[in-house]
Amino acid sequence: MLDKQLKRQDAVVLLSRLMKAEEEAAKFPVTEEYPTFKDITNNYYKPYLAWAQANKYVEGHSAEKFGYGEFLTAQQYATVLLRALGYEVNDAEAYKASFETAKKLGIMKDLTVEEKAEITRGQMLK
Repeated sequence: MLDKQLKRQDAVVLLSRLMKAEEEAAKFPVTEEYPTFKDITNNYYKPYLAWAQANKYVEGHSAEKFGYGEFLTAQQYATVLLRALGYEVNDAEAYKASFETAKKLGIMKDLTVEEKAEITRGQMLK
């Protein structure tokens, strides 16, 4: 499935694997606090999204809308990676610069794609 476009919720699961935290993420408590997103239609993803939101790795389009089912763009992917590495990407200016910041850090050196392009599973692994 490396040629398939990456959905936002699947990126969170893959992030937990990259961080060697999949077991923790899969068992993360789903509470009224996390996840705040109301558009998650598959319960499988709720603990992963609660884990990612609690750790400030992801934000939704709003507090209640994650963007479940949408494909992930290269810029969104860069933002998640930067947050996972401890960078603060919590305002519009930092988000806008996230793709270039990730490229400058060498995080996305093997990824040849425009920042607004939707990425595939295979591209995420590069």
